[in-house]
Amino acid sequence: MTKFYFLRHGRTVYNEELRIQGARADSPLLEQSVRDARLAGKYLQDVPFEAVYVSPLERTQRTARLACAAAGITLQPQLVDDWREFDFGKWDGVLEDEVADRPEFDALVNHPSRFDGTALGAESYAQFIERIKRPLRPVYQQHPNGNVLVVAHAMVISYLLQTIRGLSVDEVRPAGLVANTSISVLETQGGRLYTVPVWNNTEFLK
Repeated sequence: MTKFYFLRHGRTVYNEELRIQGARADSPLLEQSVRDARLAGKYLQDVPFEAVYVSPLERTQRTARLACAAAGITLQPQLVDDWREFDFGKWDGVLEDEVADRPEFDALVNHPSRFDGTALGAESYAQFIERIKRPLRPVYQQHPNGNVLVVAHAMVISYLLQTIRGLSVDEVRPAGLVANTSISVLETQGGRLYTVPVWNNTEFLK
């Protein structure tokens, strides 16, 4: 059995400022997030990981470095471009309030299946789901009986795991996105059937 431990990056400056932060925009972790990443690492310190996979954005890379150091994990993190956050195009880095009254924003948040980001240079949800699912099988094939740590983003983790659970793209956000520095677990036996025994765990942060 392969177990994927998905850790969302810590809260960032852009999260605090309510800016859209996707595949292109990046901002530093808050000081609280440094503590939280270390607590996540301590929580995971008894898990024998075979590999660490990380989105190439700095907020995930720093979260991974902090968590791995706290957990005593000496593996070199492998960057996975397909696990970048959703690509919001030219809206990346923009304050949410600046675009909240646009019909595209309403579709983006409330009606994902109808979202057309062509004019923004953004990806569609269909493209996003296809992209974030792409690394699963290769990672499983490399670790058919091991544990892997994946440090990624709110939409990546939430839409990947929830669509695997059977939710439609329109149902994922109303069900709630994973919290900063939360841990969710995805298991597979044989690389076909996937289950989610742990969802959005933040108990270790208290």
